[in-house]
Amino acid sequence: MSILHSKTQELLESLAFEAEGVIGIHAIDPLEPDDEFAVNADEIFPTASIIKIPILLEFYNQVADGTINKDEEHILRETYKVGGTGVLQHLTDKTRVILEDWAKLMIILSDNTATNYLIDLVGMKYVNNLLEGLGIEKTRLLRKMQATQIDPNEVENLSTPRELSTLLMMIMNHDGLDENVCENTLTILKISKDGIICDALPKDYVVADKSGWMGGVECDSGIIYAEKPYIATIMAKNIPEWDRNALETKEIMKQAVAAIHDYFTNKATASKYGRRRR
Repeated sequence: MSILHSKTQELLESLAFEAEGVIGIHAIDPLEPDDEFAVNADEIFPTASIIKIPILLEFYNQVADGTINKDEEHILRETYKVGGTGVLQHLTDKTRVILEDWAKLMIILSDNTATNYLIDLVGMKYVNNLLEGLGIEKTRLLRKMQATQIDPNEVENLSTPRELSTLLMMIMNHDGLDENVCENTLTILKISKDGIICDALPKDYVVADKSGWMGGVECDSGIIYAEKPYIATIMAKNIPEWDRNALETKEIMKQAVAAIHDYFTNKATASKYGRRRR
């Protein structure tokens, strides 16, 4: 690997070590998979809302095979509503919502009510079967959002930075997946929303991502459509309680994403001798 790559890897390792909690990083060029960065990339982390990506993917799988009609109206019931992020919990009972809009709300607003409804609709086991079939071994959907009366030491939605990047690379490259399923999934993921990756970028780029957070956990995983598109996943756990709203941890995570972005941008805009082409 180049000196530039080695320096970036060292910087990422330093940033991860600087954090009070545990940070995992994985970034990869989807066209040159050997060009990657990895720091604690195979460490298992709680996914928070990033687990909504495979739920969305399975939703479009079932749309493609005719199991689900994405244009069908489904009625919101009071019994579906859960707290946390999202808007459906605040809407009037018996509101009619087109099924694909449930999926959009799950991603754009990270709506937990929409997520739980879709988990029931597509089936938790089918989401996990999809992941297993793609060779994604550690990423699993094991609980609904805002689930109560569960032991968090035993039941948690989990993944690794490397596996989340790999899943996005498979979606981007239509690897083992139907092209329309992938493109429909990416269309929803590209809708602008807040997240560590977008906050770290120096200007407006199209980003197909999903971020997530919960107590002691922050994460984001996405495809960045820069001059040279790349995939980045950054996850944190064991964020200390004194780091209110994880502000210090998120700052370190944003610095790591910025370093990754600088590397891939430099690679895309310089000659092999290092001369800037623009």
